Amino acid sequence: MDVDAVPLLIVVGVLAGNQVVMRVGALRSRAAVFWSVQALNAAVGAGLIWFGLPGFEHLTVIGWVIGLLFFLKVMQNNQARARFLQAELDEGKQGKAAQIRRALQGNDDE
Repeated sequence: MDVDAVPLLIVVGVLAGNQVVMRVGALRSRAAVFWSVQALNAAVGAGLIWFGLPGFEHLTVIGWVIGLLFFLKVMQNNQARARFLQAELDEGKQGKAAQIRRALQGNDDE
């Protein structure tokens, strides 16, 4: 394997890690995991914009496009997490409302 292929494989690995974290609910719900992935995305994106992608020095636009892709992933991940947290909140409110309704009707099993 060429030395220039390693950074490209790292970039692909970080993108794959994004998919794993955002698709597995247990990982997405943990703030430490989510924010560490977001920090990694921002760091990789900034590094690609600042230094470029090794092996593609003659095409600086490649580093910019892939770097901006990481910043797009940061925004998409934030939106997905916000929707996830809102759904959890709404689900909790509905459960609480049903519990109050049962208590008012006298059918509370607790």
